[in-house]
Amino acid sequence: IGYGVFSYCSNLEDFEVEEGNPNYEVKEHSLIDKTNANNCVFLFGTINSIIPKDSSITRLGVSAFRGINRTGTLNIPANIKSLDDNSYYSRCFENSGIQKVTFEAETLDSHFNQAFKNANKLEEVEIPSNIDFNSTTNLFDGCTSLKKVIFKSNIKNNNLSRKSFKDSLNKIEFEFGDKTSSWSEDDNGFVIFKDTDGSKILKGYFGTEENVTIPEVKTIGLYAFYNSKVKNITMPNTITFIDSSAFQYSSLETISFSSSLTSINIYCFASCANLKTFTWPSSVKNIPADTFYHTNLELLVLASNTAVSDSALVFSNIKELRIDGDNSNYIVSDDKLTLLSKDGKTAVASFSDENGTITIPDTVTSLSKYVCYGRNAKEIILPVTVENCGRRAFSYSNFETIEIKNPNIAFAYNTGDSSFYQTNNLKEITFHGTLEQFKTAFGSTKEEYNKLISKSITIKYKSSADVETPDTTKTTDEIYAQVD
Repeated sequence: IGYGVFSYCSNLEDFEVEEGNPNYEVKEHSLIDKTNANNCVFLFGTINSIIPKDSSITRLGVSAFRGINRTGTLNIPANIKSLDDNSYYSRCFENSGIQKVTFEAETLDSHFNQAFKNANKLEEVEIPSNIDFNSTTNLFDGCTSLKKVIFKSNIKNNNLSRKSFKDSLNKIEFEFGDKTSSWSEDDNGFVIFKDTDGSKILKGYFGTEENVTIPEVKTIGLYAFYNSKVKNITMPNTITFIDSSAFQYSSLETISFSSSLTSINIYCFASCANLKTFTWPSSVKNIPADTFYHTNLELLVLASNTAVSDSALVFSNIKELRIDGDNSNYIVSDDKLTLLSKDGKTAVASFSDENGTITIPDTVTSLSKYVCYGRNAKEIILPVTVENCGRRAFSYSNFETIEIKNPNIAFAYNTGDSSFYQTNNLKEITFHGTLEQFKTAFGSTKEEYNKLISKSITIKYKSSADVETPDTTKTTDEIYAQVD
């Protein structure tokens, strides 16, 4: 029986399984999948039917109650330890008419992605406290009637987020175990979680002001300003940590940082389309992965002690780089478009000029992984000094042409992780060298070449510094069809 085959079957009230069926059986009002950890596939009858308190039945199936438009209270016994999933989504109660759900188990070995999505009659849920909201999305999205969420004990991971509740986060009453934690909204629209140790975490802003001063909290939580219309933010000096995606998709233009800030998590400023000038705070030593994902900064200024993680600047397009002071890790190229290792030999991140060209400086011998990842560029020029190129160096960039002046260059060949992985717009390579040198660099066979570039393109041969080569143009299909 496939996933969700009984979704929206609200009138299905009885079920029979012939004796001897090796896959399924009926226990009370539950259809049980004996081949899949005794998964409760579907609960039929009324919504108040009882799920068997049977230690052999441990899971609720994907879409077990999906679209079942019957109202009432559903008690889920302690023997149910997880929600089954299909491609990462549970959807167990999606679009159902259930008004109240109670889990007896103290913990569940499960994610809850979209588990209650659009259950618009759900008013109250009592839920285990170990749910990882960092990896759970759209948990209560569309639950327009939800009024109360009870956690069976205190949640110590503090990862309740705006994204799990969409814009209803400020309308729900939360109850936490022994009640040493609390949840409140102030008069200015800030929703704040108080942890058991007394520390405060900003969970979301639901006000209407564009210029905001954050109250005295220790942490800006996961998705706190996600898709917010706030433009200018001032932080108090009590804040030490900003969690993942805190400002993602927001209208943020400027931010004044806390002097106590020591850590910023991934995707923090991703897709902030209005963010144009950014000075990285000197109190934070590292720019983490995907921090400026899908941004178009006019200027990024690094502090003298800033370190940049491998993928910090992927899918970003920056018009000018600066370093404030003498950074121990990096220097910036003369055109201010390439971040270089301190000795100038490794290009860490490089960006296109106003004509759409990325020109790697001629001091560079090595291109790091992700150096031009996700750039809006038309062409890339590699000088004769470049000897090797890291994995996914050019991935997801829009360039159509690349000029390679060193015929002895070496690329990363890993399948699915090569230097040219997902360079779908690439049409032409200008290669300064011979056919033999091209095959050494790009693969001696078509199979090897396809590990690096997965389609046929045009190759223009030109003379290198060492070898005179007649100007020739061939497609890679023609090159690898040749018999020596």
